[in-house]
Amino acid sequence: MHGKPANTYYWFPDILVNGDMIVLMGSDPETTTWGWTGQWNSVFYYWCHSVGIKFVHVAPDCNYANAAHPDKWIPVLPNTDSALQLAIAWTWITEDTFDQAYVDTHSYGFDAFKAYVMGDTDGIPKTPAWASPRCGIPTYTIKALAREWALKRTSTSHSNGGSMIRGPYSTEPARLEACLQTMQGFGAPGRYILTHIEDNFEKSSVAWGSVVHPMIRAAGLDPAGYQIQEIAKPLAPQAMNGEDVSWWGLGPGWRGDRQTQYVKHDYPVPGLSKIHMVWLDYACFTACWNGANTWIKGITTNQDIEFVLVQHMWMEDDCYYADIVLPIQTIIELDHDLGLDTHSGQFSLVLKYNRACTPVGESLSDMEAEAEIAKKLGTDVYNAYSRNGMSSLDLCKAGWENSGCADYLSWEEFQENQYWMVPLNPNWKDDWDANRGWKAWYEDPENNPLDTPSGLIEFECQALIEHFPDDKERPPVPGWIPGGPGWLHDESLWGERCKDYPLLIVSNHPRWRVHAEHDDITWLREIPTCKVKCADGYMYEPVWIHPTDAAPRGIESGDIVKIFNERGAVLGGAEVCERIIPGAIYQDHGARLDEIIPGQLDRGGSNNLLSPLNITSPYATGMATSGHLVELERVSPNQMEEWKKQYPAAFERPYDAAAGLRVEGWLEGGL
Repeated sequence: MHGKPANTYYWFPDILVNGDMIVLMGSDPETTTWGWTGQWNSVFYYWCHSVGIKFVHVAPDCNYANAAHPDKWIPVLPNTDSALQLAIAWTWITEDTFDQAYVDTHSYGFDAFKAYVMGDTDGIPKTPAWASPRCGIPTYTIKALAREWALKRTSTSHSNGGSMIRGPYSTEPARLEACLQTMQGFGAPGRYILTHIEDNFEKSSVAWGSVVHPMIRAAGLDPAGYQIQEIAKPLAPQAMNGEDVSWWGLGPGWRGDRQTQYVKHDYPVPGLSKIHMVWLDYACFTACWNGANTWIKGITTNQDIEFVLVQHMWMEDDCYYADIVLPIQTIIELDHDLGLDTHSGQFSLVLKYNRACTPVGESLSDMEAEAEIAKKLGTDVYNAYSRNGMSSLDLCKAGWENSGCADYLSWEEFQENQYWMVPLNPNWKDDWDANRGWKAWYEDPENNPLDTPSGLIEFECQALIEHFPDDKERPPVPGWIPGGPGWLHDESLWGERCKDYPLLIVSNHPRWRVHAEHDDITWLREIPTCKVKCADGYMYEPVWIHPTDAAPRGIESGDIVKIFNERGAVLGGAEVCERIIPGAIYQDHGARLDEIIPGQLDRGGSNNLLSPLNITSPYATGMATSGHLVELERVSPNQMEEWKKQYPAAFERPYDAAAGLRVEGWLEGGL
């Protein structure tokens, strides 16, 4: 469901004026807002709250958005949103409370979707009674939600929160969200789909492919000639371990030609070598992506990988495994840079960043560090990388003059002012009236087609029929895909692995960090919900567990607990509470590593170590880092003492409870 809408921010005033209710499906805009969009998500939701828009939160956890905008929380088991969504569609169909006229003119394949929902296809009607045991929501609650949704002008929202995304088969609830909104007239006043991640509604579930390093470009290695090789990022752990991998699609599907998602790619490219050097200009794979233990194993034990280089500002997790770490300046040390706030939704602002303090030690900017390496590779490479020796200030000026900003303010004036605020469109109100959201699509779909094969919203995806007709894990009609033995994933309570690992872990973006960044900030760690100080004095990553799951395991608040499956184990500090649905536990992702047993047991609570190695589904190259199976147990004092005896070095690393592990614990010879 992709098209060419008017400016996204035309949707927001329309929702404020015309909206009655927002259903947040796996969404925590009060947490995701910390990482992106300059707090805009939070501001917008407070505005909605102030004008009386009702909030319904469908999520396994009572997250921060639920607490800040508390109208109704409907706890749902992780990765079961699709069962709920299908039951809502069944209710609308049987009660005739959907917009049939809109469906007839704006969509394709509804009859196939209806046949699946009503059970004509597989003999299983997707009733609320069918959905209830799967998603953990009472039948009457499902019916009440469906009926109120149909009565009100309702938008849906999703972001990093609640385990609707970033999990096995997360394609299905995403597609079903679009189906439900289509049944209620997507694009009508007050009826949209909001997303609060890095981009807007056009975001797909296809993950980033690897980014070609600027130095490779400078060396003249052209992707078109296959002198470089791209690897879908969720498959990097396998590649690091010397495996051949294949996948479909390059890069996020909302950029460029969407047909690329139907193109197969292989690593290694026939005739080319596998990886021998890893050069990271970030250090967050271990804490941010799937299969982290496999990634660590690959870059530390694969004999084909001869060298690991990381350039970073501080000792984040991947730095621990590098041969060399290049110290990079933070933004307050950089001499020249431009900051853009044009995507935040609050301002359209360009800032001139200047050095606020003397650079620490021998640190350089990313550009300076890479330029020094380029010099070692020869004059041609250096000139290509630096654009013939342009300084950072030269690059800032070139960026300004080629951005369109110079049409309003000269570079010299900008240098003097240090910022430029893009003027407000004086005709914004008239523009909004004329271009409200998807108004053109809503009023005239024939002359404003989408870029689907039919030009319409497709309940039955024609492209999937053409390219992947036998894919049972992402079928043309979206549906309930629990997985199990013989499927890509067995990560639900309806398979076999749940007999050994009966809990589903929710692992959202963290409230008090951005991935692993800020996990060592002392004043954040003082916040009671940031860390749990246990009896041994260590500040553990919190683990929420419902009382009905804690009691039979003998777990109380403040206990050290171990989360584990066959892929590894991480520790945490228990918080027994009713902010998580029974059958699930919650622990933020992104905590700093503090391995007791490398590749097996982490004290820091970095639970990406436990996540599946497999991608979202066979042809959808996304990561699966939440909503997967684990078990939880209390760690006894005797067990902790035994670990201390067996692995004394792990417990002797310099540690500060106020900030966590000290950097000298990871450096040979200390600082």
